[in-house]
Amino acid sequence: MTKEELIEKYPQYLNPEGIKTPIECENGWLPLIDKMCHEFDFFNHDNSLFIIRITQKYGALRVYTNWLTDEIDSIIRAAETKSLEICEICGKPGDIIGYNKPRNSWIVTRCEEHRED
Repeated sequence: MTKEELIEKYPQYLNPEGIKTPIECENGWLPLIDKMCHEFDFFNHDNSLFIIRITQKYGALRVYTNWLTDEIDSIIRAAETKSLEICEICGKPGDIIGYNKPRNSWIVTRCEEHRED
């Protein structure tokens, strides 16, 4: 699945009013986002929920929405927690690793194959 396919599948969450939600993560986490959006359908009865931004921070998926209920928050937290075990690039099992280079440090979740990417 590509980001464009995900946006087409869930326009109510990822393309509200024709404004595409920034998806600022790699494709390995797209299945997590797909599952999360599917689960939103059970609680978004008035179709007012949408995602403002999707990004990666401190090695985990981060999802920002226009409103939350306990159920929506639980769905988001589950996806964010699961992302800590999944390579952001390919979707295989991964671990959090840190890179510390001069003037540039970051934390990412990667499998063995993508540790250096």
